[in-house]
Parts: sequence; structure tokens; C-alpha cells
Amino acid sequence: MLKAEHSCLHKWLLHRYIAWRSRRCFHSVRLTGSLAVAQETKSYPIIFYGNHHTWWDGFLDLMIAQKFAMDYFVMMEAAQLQRFRFFRKCGVFGVDLRTAGGRSAALLYAIRLLKDSRAKRRTLFMYPHGRLQPTESGPIPPFQPGLAAILKKSPQAQAIPVYHWFRFGKHPLAEVFIHIGEPLSAESAVEEQTLVDALERTRDALRESYSDPAKTVDTHDGGVWLLPPPKNYHGKT
Repeated sequence: MLKAEHSCLHKWLLHRYIAWRSRRCFHSVRLTGSLAVAQETKSYPIIFYGNHHTWWDGFLDLMIAQKFAMDYFVMMEAAQLQRFRFFRKCGVFGVDLRTAGGRSAALLYAIRLLKDSRAKRRTLFMYPHGRLQPTESGPIPPFQPGLAAILKKSPQAQAIPVYHWFRFGKHPLAEVFIHIGEPLSAESAVEEQTLVDALERTRDALRESYSDPAKTVDTHDGGVWLLPPPKNYHGKT
């Protein structure tokens, strides 16, 4: 497996790039849901697991990590990390999905990261489908078994579903909405279907909140901007 490193310079460059690129690609990025969990240090360690249907998902989660000053790591397929080795310096580690030994090594590495007593806001981001997977409607497909296995060995951790949704049509650029679901204790989340159902509820809550194209984010209470609308935006089209 490919282990992660943390370079302040590499992370600074990456976050600068994300800020620059997202401003050119999105109208706004809004984060809603169980924000108090991310704000309280006593909530950690946390495993944020989410849908993965776009190239952008990892960058969006790093925007969350920066917003709440998380000590984060990200699980990524080793074959992809080999192509983008820069990310290893930014807390990304690789899992070899082609072999049982590669998967086991990555899971043990993740468990050790979560049990590190020196970390104050330790967070693991992962995408348990293991590949790009459409999840916009209908039942969410089963996960690969890695997330449940990590939770069984990490009773101190909480699992929290995160859903990313892109809404097109109201503005020239897409609006991005991210919703943090209700946390699950390791004891209650060891069954894979429990984790899948929680992500599905998170998706449905998000889509219900913003399904009406006549509404704007200005009409909803709560939440924070990860990327605010352009300065010339006045809430109307």
C-alpha cells in the first residue's frame, strides 16, 4: 500500500488550487446538516463516508476538512494515487483493491490512524463503493466491506455519512450542496446495511431541502458557505 505523508507546503498548495478551481467551476458550495459534530473536538475520531460520483468529491471533502481544521487522511485507490503522487504529501493513502492483502494492509493502516492518541481532530474520509458510482436516485448499492471492518476495530470512532449533490440550471455554474448526516457509533454501524441506509437518508434529506428550483440557499436556515456566491449575486436570477 501507499502510505500518506503531511507536508504543510503541499497541503497549502492543494488548498489554494481547490479554492482557485472551485471558484471557476461552481456558483457556490453550501454545507448543511450535523455541523456541531464537526465543530466539537470531543466528537473525534470521525470517519466521513460518502457518495462518489464525480471527480470533485475528494476536493469537496478537503474543503470541509479545512473549514473545521481537521487532522485528516483520505483513502484512495492505489492505482489512481500512483498517477497523482502529489496527493500522498497531502494526507492521502492508497489501497490496492486488486488483492486481499492490499485491502487488509490499508484497513489496518486506517485503524492505526484512528487510534492515534496524539491526534486531536483525526478524520478519515473514504468512499466505500470503491469506485465512481451513480447514487442520485433509487436504493444506494451495497458498499465494499472495508468501512464496516474498520468500525469493528475502532470502537472509539463515529461514522458519519456525507452526501454531495450538484444542482444545475439556476445559474451558469453548478450549485453544490453537501449534507452531513447523523453520526453513527461504531457499535451501531458494524452492519453494512445500516451504513448504506444512513447515507440514503442523508441523500434524501438533502434532495428534499433543495429540490424546488424556485428556492435558493438564502431561504434555508443553518449551514455554512464553503464557497459563497459571487459578490455580484443578489439572490435572484
